[in-house]
Amino acid sequence: MKKLRVAACMLMLALAGCDNNDNAPTAVKKDASSEVTKAASSENASSAKLSVPERQKLAQQSAGKVLTLLDLSEVQLDGAATLVLTFSIPLDPDQDFSRVIHVVDKKSGKVDGAWELSDNLKELRLRHLEPKRDLIVTIGKEVKALNNATFSKDYEKTITTRDIQPSVGFASRGSLLPGKVVEGLPVMALNVNNVDVNFFRVKPESLPAFISQWEYRNSLANWQSDKLLQMADLVYTGRFDLNPARNTRENYCCRWAISNRFSRRACIWL
Repeated sequence: MKKLRVAACMLMLALAGCDNNDNAPTAVKKDASSEVTKAASSENASSAKLSVPERQKLAQQSAGKVLTLLDLSEVQLDGAATLVLTFSIPLDPDQDFSRVIHVVDKKSGKVDGAWELSDNLKELRLRHLEPKRDLIVTIGKEVKALNNATFSKDYEKTITTRDIQPSVGFASRGSLLPGKVVEGLPVMALNVNNVDVNFFRVKPESLPAFISQWEYRNSLANWQSDKLLQMADLVYTGRFDLNPARNTRENYCCRWAISNRFSRRACIWL
């Protein structure tokens, strides 16, 4: 069982955020969730593209119902802080939401961005909110539902967005890196442009002691990692450019050029 634990042992690396723009190995974005919003227009981004029969069906289902606001809150959507307005019945997707719904930052003024309408036409979303801001949300009485009902009265609410601290870390508890099919290290980043990664290889003569101290752990305190690093040699240091979308948690795959520094034989990396 000891050998099995070695094979499944975590690949732990010293990883630190930095802002230097030096040349770096490749970091490839693994999910393109933030790309959805880049295609949105600055005026009104309705992602709901329903056929005429589908619209008619939704209008019939909501016939005679009143348009009300069910919820207004901040949520995490595809890794981004997003303001979500939830309505009781489907909205008319042809209206210009930027003219009837406004978001104002108490410090900096009007908040830029495009409203996205969900497929069920009941949710309006505004992505990439700035952290720790007081926002005044105003909904005009002109907001129109698919059944031609209107909001009937103006509405205003102030919300404070969550505090978001820049962070970077590994996207898994550990990785198996087969030499010939290795893709790279999965990393999560939030408002961190690039990272330095130090690769340490456990010395062959230190393997028994390392396994004994590691046991079944899946994380370490700083003082514990310092002790384990005494059993390893620093083999390679690389800087990876990430540049995630602002205020969006994104996944990356940090790839490096395989060279003689990386032994082809089985070993444990820190």
